[in-house]
Amino acid sequence: MIRRLLLYTFLFCSGVFYAQDFHFSQYNLVPFWLNPAMVAGTNDVDAGVIYRTQYTGLSNPYNTFGAFADAAIKKKRGKNSYFGLGVGFVQDNNANVQYKSSLAALSLSYHIRITRNNMVSVGFQPFFFQKSINYAGLKWGNQFDGYSYNSSLATGEPGTYSQQSKVDGSIGFNYQFSKGVHSSIVERAQKLQIGFAMFHLPIVHYSFYGSPETIYSRYSVNASYTYKPAGSRVSINPVVFFQKQGPADEFIFGCNTLFILQEAPASTSFSKSSSLTLGVLYRLQDAIIINAGLNYENFCFSLAYDVNSSSLITSTHSFGAIELCIRYRLNKGHWNAVASSD
Repeated sequence: MIRRLLLYTFLFCSGVFYAQDFHFSQYNLVPFWLNPAMVAGTNDVDAGVIYRTQYTGLSNPYNTFGAFADAAIKKKRGKNSYFGLGVGFVQDNNANVQYKSSLAALSLSYHIRITRNNMVSVGFQPFFFQKSINYAGLKWGNQFDGYSYNSSLATGEPGTYSQQSKVDGSIGFNYQFSKGVHSSIVERAQKLQIGFAMFHLPIVHYSFYGSPETIYSRYSVNASYTYKPAGSRVSINPVVFFQKQGPADEFIFGCNTLFILQEAPASTSFSKSSSLTLGVLYRLQDAIIINAGLNYENFCFSLAYDVNSSSLITSTHSFGAIELCIRYRLNKGHWNAVASSD
């Protein structure tokens, strides 16, 4: 009974981890994982890597690594629609409980401009995921000898390693209003984006202990607004993000600010565009997120730090997470120049 209670407790915890779905604080920098409808939604080419180590105050923190690449297909001047195609990979790893979760995805999106400044997008993302637990690294009730934990005692469990592999999917919708010239530094002078996505089909099941358990579908809503006044070298970007999976939910809100250092004209290749970003966000009842980044031409280097503010503060000593993202973006601007319906 004790060992089953311990296992069910662990499975509940792993379910919470999965509800976070690799839990990136800089979610806005990885649109591939935010919403399948946002794949190739702004740039002709978009690729990046992101690494996160969470609860660094513990002996074995929770680590996450992700990578993605996507591109626009048949995005041409005078056309009001195009496709986006991308691939991505992400992995969670928790050494404390010998738990690992890996996911590989393919994304297909379709974008259609309904007026000069308004665009709607839909996306579908089939993915393959795998979860594994190494029972040999866990402690069980049968290993309590009456006085203390004794690793030499048998666990009484049927096996030492368990693995689950499934095929799943997600869908998404995104609305975008944009106005102004696109550049490598500022996407648009004004840009409003509202998206909705659902991850995990409700018919997918998994189990580590013999009984089928349904994976809760995860629902997310994201909204952001970018505004750069004419002639200004400062752009502000308030953001809101909410997601819910079963009993777990996450709510993030805050504002990012972009400071233009140099905006090179398209007529010359001698000077390069560059800017700095700084943002402060709050994950409700969990952490304050501070991020800073450098944009240089098509490259973005960004670092985020979570200051833990939840009840875990006594164990983590306020050290929530460190997250590094490197991203490459290319946009030729031809499609944004003219719409056939103008």
